Amino acid sequence: MENHHVNPTPEEKTPAPEAGRKGIPIIEVEKYLRFILFLTAIGLVYIWNSNRAEGRVRKVQALESEVRELKSDYSNLSAELSYSTRRSVLEKRVDSIGLMKMEKPPYMLN
Repeated sequence: MENHHVNPTPEEKTPAPEAGRKGIPIIEVEKYLRFILFLTAIGLVYIWNSNRAEGRVRKVQALESEVRELKSDYSNLSAELSYSTRRSVLEKRVDSIGLMKMEKPPYMLN
């Protein structure tokens, strides 16, 4: 059996990085630049979408509050109208302008 894993000779070893050069090689940055831009775009869309959703939630809450207020106004007005159309209340209001209750029921003309 032959040994295929032979230690490389010093000439076959990969060269060391250049002296004085630090950081990530530019080729590596260019390789992943599209991916980085894609992730940035997704992040911006995510932020925009969450801000839009929060705005809509605030708007819905404001509208719900307005609906509750309008319902209470409706209930108050309905109760007031119901009270003001009672016969006894109407008689008091009509007496103040000089109208009187009819003593005889109305009759039909032929």
